Parts: sequence; structure tokens; C-alpha cells
Amino acid sequence: MEIFSEIQTVLAGTASVVVLCVGLSGAPQRTHPSFGVRHMVCISTNGAGSVSYLVDPETEEYIKQKDDLLNFQNLVTQWRAERRATSLVADMVVHPAYQGIIGTGPTAVPFILHELRRSPDHWFWALRAITRENPVPEEIRGNMREMAAVWFAWGEAKGYV
Repeated sequence: MEIFSEIQTVLAGTASVVVLCVGLSGAPQRTHPSFGVRHMVCISTNGAGSVSYLVDPETEEYIKQKDDLLNFQNLVTQWRAERRATSLVADMVVHPAYQGIIGTGPTAVPFILHELRRSPDHWFWALRAITRENPVPEEIRGNMREMAAVWFAWGEAKGYV
């Protein structure tokens, strides 16, 4: 993500107000009409020590999603690095990082579905725990690739992907 900024001086009566707008160029296409930047945070001061912040609501959501993704990726990395080589799913899913992913709730669902598509792993327990659903038919249980495909289709139907 590339960050760029624009500094403007605005005359407000007799006081000069300095406005610094930081745009996030990696953000989805959105342009602020006054500053020509996508998602932004504006910090202004009137020169008398008063500072105010303005965060575009879409920027706030974008930053939150980035933070959620970073948290998810850190937990996944920790889980994969620390889980023992075992075939027992119950051992894998009690790991604190895996439980942390479940604890993030529905926020984690799109990230888990992305992981399933990229590299199927034992995410089914987390998906069931978070969503309280199980779209996998009995006849394909145990086939990780088919189970992943069913969950991904479920995620598309539910608007997660």
C-alpha cells in the first residue's frame, strides 16, 4: 500500500488552517471531490494548538478490514508454524491461534474461504463454529478438496466472497 499526502492551507476568516490529507492509494477507487485522493484521513490545525481529525467513513472501514486481515494472517502463520504434525483434527483446532481465528467471528469467514481456495487446510471446524452451518454432504466428508469447493460455493451464495 502506497501512502501519499497533500497539504493545503485554507483561509478561514483571519486564521489560517493547515489541512494534511493522507490518501491510501491501495484503497478501492474513490476520490474525494476537494482533495482528489481516494480514502483519506484529514488532520487539521488552526495554528493555536487545536488539532482535529476527519476520517472518511469508507476509509475507516477500509482500515478496519486491513487490520482484520493482518490479524488473521498473523494467527494463520502462528497456527501453521506451531501445530504439531498430526492427523487428529481435534489437536489442530484447540491451538490458541486457531481458537483466536474462531474468536474473531464472521469477520474471519471471507479470509478463511480465501485460504480454502488458495490452499485447502483444516478450516471446516472454524467455519462450522463461526457460521453454525455445515453445507458439506455426508458422502464427501473427508475429501478436503471437495469440502473446500462446497464451502466456497456456500460463501459465494451467502455473499462472503
